[in-house]
Amino acid sequence: MKKSKIVLFLMGFILLFSSCKSENKILNEFFEKERQNLLTEAKEVITILGMDNFEVLIYPHKGINNKVISKSSSFTDWTGTGYNPEGPSGPAGNQVPPAFSLMDNLYGRAIYRTVTAHYEPDMKMGVTYDYFSILIIFESISPAKADALIGILNSHIVNTERGDIVKIISKESFNKIE
Repeated sequence: MKKSKIVLFLMGFILLFSSCKSENKILNEFFEKERQNLLTEAKEVITILGMDNFEVLIYPHKGINNKVISKSSSFTDWTGTGYNPEGPSGPAGNQVPPAFSLMDNLYGRAIYRTVTAHYEPDMKMGVTYDYFSILIIFESISPAKADALIGILNSHIVNTERGDIVKIISKESFNKIE
């Protein structure tokens, strides 16, 4: 009787362990395909835009979490230029007073990403893929082109709802940093 309980216990443990491994294997295969798709699509867009001398690296970010009950995320990407305020009229007509500065050549970008997740307590911990980081390294690229490319990739390739991140760097600019 004792032997049969031990055998049943071992069989149950083996089945449980093997089902977890197959579940992780399916998840790993799915995210490897997703990584390959992101890589292919990013390279295709960059090549079609006529850019060359680049390398695309994609990194999956894994987490060990309890079961997610609810998750919400938001993504805001703002790009724009400064404006030239007219200010109040000065003594010689419509002059810009000294307190105002000209901002014609300013260019700005703001990216906000928030993710809120609620997990079920006291549940089995599991491996999850949270998001992908996409790093594109160019020999040389201007900040304006990099920002434009990030905007294109964010709106057409990456999954911002999942939390994917795109970063573009220039080897030329990076090597000048001291």
